[in-house]
Amino acid sequence: MFEFFFIQWGNTSLRVDVAEILSITVNGHRLEIRLADGKRHMPYLTLKEIEAELPAELFARVNRGTLVALNHVICFDKDTVYMPDVNFGFSEGCRETFRQKIRLIIHKEKR
Repeated sequence: MFEFFFIQWGNTSLRVDVAEILSITVNGHRLEIRLADGKRHMPYLTLKEIEAELPAELFARVNRGTLVALNHVICFDKDTVYMPDVNFGFSEGCRETFRQKIRLIIHKEKR
């Protein structure tokens, strides 16, 4: 598994560390890649293109236009994924796929 990749803009290539990605969202004809340090990159790529390049075990779609890094998820409920500084709503089809990618330990109340 690779730890980083480069996005090329004209003659310049920008390094993006995979571990630093919080989320990737569709923003018009661009993607918005949000990083842990607060930076945002907006390349002209599709979500499908970048999703194919990222390690599938580390990222999950939560809706049609949003990919989240599982290691940065704070918590989630039946409707929402909570990330640092932003929340994303689940779409029906993505909720189950998301749950399959995580390890969930269920708390049991004392009897």
